[in-house]
Amino acid sequence: MVWLGNVTGVDEWNLDELRWHWGSAYLISHPCLDVWLAQRRDDRDAIRAGTPGELHDRIVDDYTARPVPRVTVPFMLPVGNWVMPAAISQCQRKRRSEAMLRV
Repeated sequence: MVWLGNVTGVDEWNLDELRWHWGSAYLISHPCLDVWLAQRRDDRDAIRAGTPGELHDRIVDDYTARPVPRVTVPFMLPVGNWVMPAAISQCQRKRRSEAMLRV
């Protein structure tokens, strides 16, 4: 896979790629710039990375060490707030500080 920069459309493409390949084993999100998250569907352990390529590599390492049982339903939606609260808080703080700098 080729991972491209931090452009919104490219991030969306990278997120779709990660979900396509790993979505049956991990819940994957990109809540804000430089925060990429994957959470195992079996025990909910979380993996955090700064880029989609780094997240991919960490998922591969995690999956190699401890394979996640694959869910065999055609379409899955996350239930509840599964994303790490600390990462979300960090993203919200970053957005507020960026907005204050623009004023």
